Amino acid sequence: MLLSSIIHHTRGDFVRRLIAIALPITLQSIMFSSRGLVDVLMLGQLGEADIAAVGVASRAMFVTTIMLVGVTTGGALLTAQYWGAGNRQGVRESTALTWLVSTLFALLTIAFFVSFPAQIMGVTTDSQEVISLGVEYIVITSFSMLAVSCVSSMAVGLRAMHKPGLSTFFSGIGILSNVFLNWVLIFGNLGFPALGIKGAAIATVLSGAIEVATLFGYLYLSKHLLAFKFCDIKAAASIDKVVRFLKLS
Repeated sequence: MLLSSIIHHTRGDFVRRLIAIALPITLQSIMFSSRGLVDVLMLGQLGEADIAAVGVASRAMFVTTIMLVGVTTGGALLTAQYWGAGNRQGVRESTALTWLVSTLFALLTIAFFVSFPAQIMGVTTDSQEVISLGVEYIVITSFSMLAVSCVSSMAVGLRAMHKPGLSTFFSGIGILSNVFLNWVLIFGNLGFPALGIKGAAIATVLSGAIEVATLFGYLYLSKHLLAFKFCDIKAAASIDKVVRFLKLS
């Protein structure tokens, strides 16, 4: 009976559509978690202290990134409901609300990392050299959380519309930009000074900005449904809607 039920619900093009949606989502999740890994790999030529500092800082950044992506889960549920009901304005407003809440969360995260960088680094290491290097890295890199909030909030809307490949494409641009800027700023190529671990942090922030600029530029230039305006944010930012969003998240 179970087998027949599985066959019944997966016949036709169900599997093809499932893979078409799931594969880009999986790739984007990998990209979200691989930024710190890129820095570790490219800093491997400099020294053990740099690698250790980025490794410790990346753990903290990874935790907050996962939390931030989790915050957008509420937006994903709301947007999917509106899309299924054919409510296009609801889709736009729920995306705007997701962006607003995730951006506020990102700002709180930045304030936390900027205020207590040494304490965060000290959770997993007692090496003063590693802590000193990591403090510089984590303070600068924390600002990339704004890019994560922007991209992840748009990603949930695109997933609800069954177009996850679009956000994955621009995440790929962000990763490639990160690799290139790391090469330039860490090692001092193309006439730039060699900044080492500080260069890796700056590259992470700049690549995030490039990803956001290209994604939002495409959405607004193409007049995409998710290209919300201030009036959409204002309409979505009611107490009832925010409370519902937070309960879901």
